[in-house]
Amino acid sequence: MNIFSNLDNKFRLLDYSISHGQMVIRSMQNKTRDYNIDIYFRGVSFLIIPEVFEGLGISLCELISEKTPLIEKYGLIDDSNYKIFSLNSSTKNNYYVNAMGLSVYHNKCDILETSIGRYDWMLCSKTVVNVNRLQNTNNRTKLFRLGIAADTGLRA
Repeated sequence: MNIFSNLDNKFRLLDYSISHGQMVIRSMQNKTRDYNIDIYFRGVSFLIIPEVFEGLGISLCELISEKTPLIEKYGLIDDSNYKIFSLNSSTKNNYYVNAMGLSVYHNKCDILETSIGRYDWMLCSKTVVNVNRLQNTNNRTKLFRLGIAADTGLRA
């Protein structure tokens, strides 16, 4: 069953949270559209994918003949909770994600922001400890600079 198809745009693995089993693949806004396309997978237990897709099609693996080799070789789960998703690019290669579900979103999030979280959390945070570098003096390594309770994350 075909779930999603957009073979005209470039998609990139943008965010992945191992601890929460979440993954976002995004096609950034471009000259033809003023929004991103986010493919958000939930409950990810296994994936075999490249970093970049030149075009992206997603379908649900439904045929026993397609699922059985993946289940036997990789131990993928196929039950009422987990599904096997097949991803392909314009190169016609097949890749796989074993997950509980997926959603497709259009949004205007910045490149540093996804539905999982923000990459620039350091800019929104107060630095408590910041170790900048170690200095080796006379075969002895000592801490060159340690910032405690600094008010910014930027250090010289």
